[in-house]
Amino acid sequence: MSSTRITVIGAGTIGSAIAKSLLRKGFRNITTSRRHVDHMKELADLGATVSSDNKSAAKDADVVIICVKPSDALGVLEEIRDEAAGKLAISVAAALPLQLLKGRPAVSPRSYRTRKTISNM
Repeated sequence: MSSTRITVIGAGTIGSAIAKSLLRKGFRNITTSRRHVDHMKELADLGATVSSDNKSAAKDADVVIICVKPSDALGVLEEIRDEAAGKLAISVAAALPLQLLKGRPAVSPRSYRTRKTISNM
């Protein structure tokens, strides 16, 4: 399908569901990151590249989807600042206003926030 390289940072419940949906729809350039790589075996089996290195995952992406807990979001944005600069960023971090994201140096003007609804995946 698409050659767009998509990284999902925070492959927990929501991030994994997004990555699985993309893989099942035919996207093949999917990278997921999470602190514990062993929790992403199913994603690897589906064809995702899995990593515990957010910087590396963001560096190789065209699109970065941020699916971390709100308390971790600003730290992750700071961590990937250089690697995510100028890329399309989509946040599904709950309770994190878009204005706060756009004010961070790591986030490009092409940043979006979406609400998550697991039943839609």
